Amino acid sequence: MPELRNIPIGEPIECGQSEGDRFKVSVVVPVFNTAEYLPECLDSLTGQTLDSVQIIIVNDGSTDSSALIAERYANNNPESIVYLQQDNSGQGAARNLALRYCEGEYVGFMDSDDFADIRMYELMYEKAKASNADMCVCGIVSFCSQDGKRVYDTSAQLPEEPATQKGLFLSPQTQPPIRLIRREVLEKNSIRYPETRGSEDNGFHFKVAPYCHSIVAVKLPMVKRRIRSFSTASNISASFCDQFFSVADDAIGFYSENGLIDDHGELLEAALVRMLLCSRLGCIGLVDDKKARKTLTKKTAVFIEKQFPHRGRNRYLSGITGMYLKHAGYSAIVLFRGYFSLRYRKKMHLSN
Repeated sequence: MPELRNIPIGEPIECGQSEGDRFKVSVVVPVFNTAEYLPECLDSLTGQTLDSVQIIIVNDGSTDSSALIAERYANNNPESIVYLQQDNSGQGAARNLALRYCEGEYVGFMDSDDFADIRMYELMYEKAKASNADMCVCGIVSFCSQDGKRVYDTSAQLPEEPATQKGLFLSPQTQPPIRLIRREVLEKNSIRYPETRGSEDNGFHFKVAPYCHSIVAVKLPMVKRRIRSFSTASNISASFCDQFFSVADDAIGFYSENGLIDDHGELLEAALVRMLLCSRLGCIGLVDDKKARKTLTKKTAVFIEKQFPHRGRNRYLSGITGMYLKHAGYSAIVLFRGYFSLRYRKKMHLSN
């Protein structure tokens, strides 16, 4: 395997330093031990019907043949692919490194075990340009392999239309591959991923949301998301779940530092409370170690009370679920942990 290095093919474009957009779209692809799937991912990107697509691959310390595959694609496409390597630091750090080299008018992200419809970036870019939008979102469909055949989920996740800024908070779909973001939005506001090893997608999403005033949608499942090797709950670790709190703190700090609390603080509160007491609580319920599960549940209750003591007055927490989110104490959180873990297991195609 080639020696790891932090030097890319080509010179870096530092944030705010570019004199124009060389490409219409830049696509960031973090890679960690996905050699089996990487060629399909990269073929779907190099084969896009949109001309002028830049691809930035970051090998995050892979120990399989991912580096060799990525280098081959970069060497075969020197004008459009930038290849970088770093010691294993997680997807957030890999994406942040790649953002320094983006030269596209819009920036997208693709996970290296997923792939894109070949029309994806043409449809999304044209939709964004037609409306001069800050963001374009699309749908996503999951699939898994059974007996050597691909089985696609019958219910693709499609974006709301019309897409709204408020919807980014109240109905968040935080998967990085489903969106294109105007690069100027990221550069002007110094938006980067939290460099955690879990929930970094959520943190980035909520940093972007207050700056995207115009959002459009391509209501088609353009991203093909691979579900792989999630046959047991052992994939959910206590350390992974513990990152939720760091990401929430990071988002709150970002809003405070950038004067966003007055206009968007209540929306952020609603989004984070919902995340911590619903989907993230479901993850905690899948941690095998009973002691760790209890510790994380208590930490959730304490964190919610400390950071959101006035959530009972939040106008965006409504209905029956809103009553739970506004008033849940430790006992209610324990009770609902089981419910949300079942939902999370079903969503991720987990089974005992």
